[in-house]
Amino acid sequence: MSDHKITFSLNGKVHQCSSEKARQPLSTYLREQAHLKGTKIVCAEGDCGACTVALKMPHEEKFRGINSCIATLATLDGSQIISVEGLSGSREPNEVAQSFMKYHGAQCGFCTPGFICSLTTLFNDQKSKSIQKIKNATTGNLCRCTGYLPIIQAGENLDPKKITPLEKVYSTDELNKRIQRGSDLVFKNKNFHFYAPTTLKTALELKNEQNDLKVISGMTDLGVLTNKNKIHLEKCLSLQNISEMFEVKHESNHIFIGAKVILDVVENELEKTHLEFSKMLQIFASPQIKNRATLVGNIANGSPIADGIPFLMAMNAKIELSSLSGKREVNINDFYKGYRQLDINQNEIITGIVLPYLKEEEKVKLYKVSVRKDMDISAVTFALKYSLNDNTFTDAHLVYGGVGPVVQTIKKANDFLKDKKLSVETMDKVKEIVQQEVHPIGDVRGSEKFRRIICNNLIDKFYNEVSI
Repeated sequence: MSDHKITFSLNGKVHQCSSEKARQPLSTYLREQAHLKGTKIVCAEGDCGACTVALKMPHEEKFRGINSCIATLATLDGSQIISVEGLSGSREPNEVAQSFMKYHGAQCGFCTPGFICSLTTLFNDQKSKSIQKIKNATTGNLCRCTGYLPIIQAGENLDPKKITPLEKVYSTDELNKRIQRGSDLVFKNKNFHFYAPTTLKTALELKNEQNDLKVISGMTDLGVLTNKNKIHLEKCLSLQNISEMFEVKHESNHIFIGAKVILDVVENELEKTHLEFSKMLQIFASPQIKNRATLVGNIANGSPIADGIPFLMAMNAKIELSSLSGKREVNINDFYKGYRQLDINQNEIITGIVLPYLKEEEKVKLYKVSVRKDMDISAVTFALKYSLNDNTFTDAHLVYGGVGPVVQTIKKANDFLKDKKLSVETMDKVKEIVQQEVHPIGDVRGSEKFRRIICNNLIDKFYNEVSI
């Protein structure tokens, strides 16, 4: 291994950065080094979308909209990036920008470049349109002038077929040859060490040698904490150049989801096998976040309000942990030992998730309660996998998030429900058990009393939906 420069294409031209810039957010590079001021930095948290750009990673076939403010340069090596200035490949605005001008989609104009990038990546991938698709694509873009109507109208009146595909705007095949990396990526200076090997074996050797290496993924959470000076990343290990980490394998009795599979891919892959979770991922976060964040990252973060964990616990999913000694699997219900304390050894890396299929008689209900419907952090989450035979529970696995230091399986409720009739009396007893088992705290997203009320209300919601 040796030091390399970060290499990527930006608006059709190859750029290289030294290791001193490796920790820098892409948005800062665009504005300060590339002098592309169309990309705005506002929240620096991946919330407002003013910094949205189009990105195509080496392992992907399509461009995706991402938040450049929380995308660290080192994690973008080998990628193709297009900012708002480069969407048309010329000085003329592209079709989306022209529609914004025609239908007055720009008010103060500060958020406009982000909206244009989001809609360009939407229509670059899909040539059909609907108001709902346009709204979904822009849930991660905030307009402070509250001028959403003309923005939606600008998208609605576009002809997607007239939009030149980004793959044709620039000669992507030639660019791929120039930025393709076949060797391990390493940056080492006095402030920052970054490793992105091309094989899992090398990654495990590094983790074995340097137990203090921080394994990173999409950095949608770590990027925020870094920007806000909450943490200071010094030694990072990324799996971004290991092709097998991007695999989704549909096996005979389970689905294997690799450590680098992003949430947008998970949402699409699980639509036929785990529809309830696929639907929840629609409101998990914005498209920009789901185009970078991974399900494994959500697990490894260990937050008690993580949206993915309750479902995985209800499904008895297993975490695949790899080291030089081999692989082991841990049931996710046994993975969390305390607040952000995981059953993982210092020389191990989470390499995937083993997600069982639902049995023919099994069903799942998932609920998320948050202040906003779209792109918001949960106050309480609920998951219940259950089986009913003649209106009697033959099996149940109830899980709550946001009610204690870890996402919590309510084992006493699960034991009680077995062989009980689905009735108001049964569910009232479940509520009593839940109130004894959960220990929520009060914070900005809800008081303890609020969370306890929500726990009961979600049981009522489940009963009302299932008993119809």
